[in-house]
Amino acid sequence: TKATKIDNISYLESQKKSYVATGLGISVQYDSRDFIPNPKQGIYLMLRQSIFPEQLNDCERTLYRTTLVADLYQKIWQGGVLAVDLFSQINSNNAPWPLREELGGNQRMRGYYAGRYIDNNIASAQIELRQHLIQRFGCTVWMGGGTVFPTLEEFRVKNILPSYGIGLRWEFKHNVNARIDYGFGKQTGGFVFNIAEAF
Repeated sequence: TKATKIDNISYLESQKKSYVATGLGISVQYDSRDFIPNPKQGIYLMLRQSIFPEQLNDCERTLYRTTLVADLYQKIWQGGVLAVDLFSQINSNNAPWPLREELGGNQRMRGYYAGRYIDNNIASAQIELRQHLIQRFGCTVWMGGGTVFPTLEEFRVKNILPSYGIGLRWEFKHNVNARIDYGFGKQTGGFVFNIAEAF
């Protein structure tokens, strides 16, 4: 990764403008979802451990990353699905800027643009109600929260930011939705257009 155009060099916190990092990893998964792009029931669990050896990068040390995803999907009434998502990614302390975590985007913490909040580690949770309405149309509402933080010792509940919103679904082919969501956050908001569900 290379920063070629940057107005404020202090943003990099005295780090280099470019880094090369090659990693190896191993993951363990359990997946009982009935249909991955639009699950109606099931569980997805994933734990991944990655290592970026010093010999394969120019970060001047070996770096580590641990990723945890836990998702649950449950039918609760006719056409209604409750979906829950827990996500965390923990990196070595003072990771180089290209390996840091960004809060926001089109999957988690919708309503925040990716990169508004950046730090070493991230944790988020969201719960979403998905409801079929009529023919090919459906809707969703969700709420959740998340934060980025430098170290596990510096994680603070008071720094968790809110995320909530509403969305419209159109099934453009069997069981695959196009979605438009509007997410709200702390002094922010925004639309998300995408194919398939957020998680």
